[in-house]
Amino acid sequence: MYPGGSSQLLKDLHTQVKPLFPSTAAKAADLNGKVLIDYVVDAAGIMRTAIIKQAVTPEPGQEIVAQQASEAALKAVQGLKAHWKPGYQNGGAVAVRGTLTLIFQSQPYTITGGSHKPSQGKWYSLIWLVG
Repeated sequence: MYPGGSSQLLKDLHTQVKPLFPSTAAKAADLNGKVLIDYVVDAAGIMRTAIIKQAVTPEPGQEIVAQQASEAALKAVQGLKAHWKPGYQNGGAVAVRGTLTLIFQSQPYTITGGSHKPSQGKWYSLIWLVG
């Protein structure tokens, strides 16, 4: 679990992504898509790995901006320096795998959403960015 919960995670990710991939880039390219980032938080609550599980699927002509968005999402997740709450099993802290879904939209939006829901032993967060 991220310190401050999903709302703080959303704020921190938005802060991390904004300088890497400004909303004007998504608007200019009319980019809409999602990036799935797999990560591992170790037993000490430190994120040890983060990799792109699924990049933004580009429309024709959007290949470069889609790649930039995907890379910005990965760097944003890797840039989260807070100590997470590790998982616990049999009374002891254990490493936890999770997936963050970052959604890029070219349409205006209000920052909403972001919830952790367990599914088959993983934690998922849906994060809306850009707009």
